[in-house]
Formats: sequence, C-alpha cells, structure tokens
Amino acid sequence: MPFGNFSDISARIRQVRGTLKKSEFADALVIPRPNLSRYESGRTPPADVLQKIADYGGVTVKWLLTGKEEEKVAGELAKSGHPEPLLKESAPARPCEIQEFLLAEVLRAILKYVERDKLRYTPEYMTRLISLLYNHCARTLEPPSEALVVLYDIGPE
Repeated sequence: MPFGNFSDISARIRQVRGTLKKSEFADALVIPRPNLSRYESGRTPPADVLQKIADYGGVTVKWLLTGKEEEKVAGELAKSGHPEPLLKESAPARPCEIQEFLLAEVLRAILKYVERDKLRYTPEYMTRLISLLYNHCARTLEPPSEALVVLYDIGPE
C-alpha cells in the first residue's frame, strides 16, 4: 500500500482509509471524527495519530509524511522483479492475523448483548460490529464486554 502518486499527506491518509467511511476510520483509529476531517483536509496529525494511521495501513510514518519509503524497501521490490515501487492492491488494510481467543470473547460479548435485548441485525451489520469491537480490543488490550458492545452499537444505518 505505501506506494502511489499521492502528492500530500491528506491524500495518503485517504489512501490508507480506502473505502471506509470517515466515521468508520476515525472509530477504528479511536480519534475524534472532526479531527480526521481536518487531517484529510491538510492538517498534519500529531505523532501518535500518525503512528495509528501507519499501523492501521501497514505503512510507515515516513511514507505518510513524505510519500517516500526507505531505500531498503524500494531495493527489495526491485530485486523481486518490479522495476519501480507499485501500489499493492492485494495488501490488506488491516492486520490479517486474527487471535482466535480474542475473537471468541468478542463473539460471546456480542451474542450475550444481542440475545439479552432480543436484537436482530443483518449479517453485514453484525460483521461491522464484530470488526469494530475486535479491532478496539486488539489495539487497547481491553477485554471485550457488553459495555463496549453498547459503545460500538450505533444501530444499523
């Protein structure tokens, strides 16, 4: 993902966000939504937010700031047969390694909440809720709970 013709930091942040809505991306980064809009409008995020965006997108802070990667990375791509760095379309925007025990705990918390309140959600919405809660717990090392489910359950759009 870190390569492409993006002239400024705001464009590179939008590239990392991909097809996610701004609100979803801000929630995934655990930053205020208005701040994300400011960053995508050209304001440079503070270091901790830059690191969150970089971690989320699998890029470096240097790339976010400058659009350039370390020479080592470019050299490795050249050795692999690519004459110049390419945008990797298949690279996942989120970490692809799921911790099964954490996923099981997230599912337990959500199912308990849904069954208790007799809620019905579409599979797409449940997937979004599971993803948001899982990512939050993985980032913060906070165990999943019904309170967190309530926090992330904004209802189907």
